[in-house]
Amino acid sequence: MIKVLIVDDSPTARTLLKHILQGSEGIQIAAVAASGADAISLTQQYRPDVILMDAIMPDMDGLEATRQIMEHQPTPIVIISSAASDSEANLAFHAIRAGALTVLGKPNGPGHPDFDVQARKIQRTLRSMASVAVIHHRRTAPRTPDSRVRPAHADEFRPEIVGIVASTGGPGILSRMLEELPPDYPLPIVIVQHIS
Repeated sequence: MIKVLIVDDSPTARTLLKHILQGSEGIQIAAVAASGADAISLTQQYRPDVILMDAIMPDMDGLEATRQIMEHQPTPIVIISSAASDSEANLAFHAIRAGALTVLGKPNGPGHPDFDVQARKIQRTLRSMASVAVIHHRRTAPRTPDSRVRPAHADEFRPEIVGIVASTGGPGILSRMLEELPPDYPLPIVIVQHIS
C-alpha cells in the first residue's frame, strides 16, 4: 500500500485530490496538509511513500517545502499545479531543481470530460514515483577544486568528451555536478535527461 501525503492550500483542491486517491487501488492517504510548513511536519510524522504537493501556496510555497523535505527527510515528491498547464514552463525546472521528481497539472472537476483520464494519470504517477529512490539535497557551498574526484590514472586518462545519462531524479544531481565544474572546464559535455 502506497502512503500519500496531499499538500494544497485550497480546501476545494484537497477535497478533489482526496476523491481521486481514495478510490484508487493500492493507494492510502497518510495525511493532508494545507501549507508547506505543515507538509514538512507531517512528512516527519507520517513518513509517506510519496508527496503530492501544490506548487503555489502562501507563506511557504511547494518549492521551498520540497527543498526542506529533500534536505531533512528525502521523500519522492510530485508537484501539482495549475501553472503546469499554463505558460509557466519554468515551473518544472524549478521544481526538479528543488528535488521534486515530476510536475503534473491540476485536474479539472469530476464533470469535465477529461477528469477520468487526469485522475488516472495522477494515480499512475504517484504509484511509479513512490518507488523512486531519492537522496538528501544538502545546501552547501561548492567544494574546492582540490576535493574533486580525479581518475586513478589521470596521466593516462585523456577523454575527449563527457557523456551523462540520467533518468527521473537526475536533474537535481546534474545541477549540483554542473555547478561544481570550474568555469574553464575543457571538455564538451553531452547530457541525456529523461523528463516525463
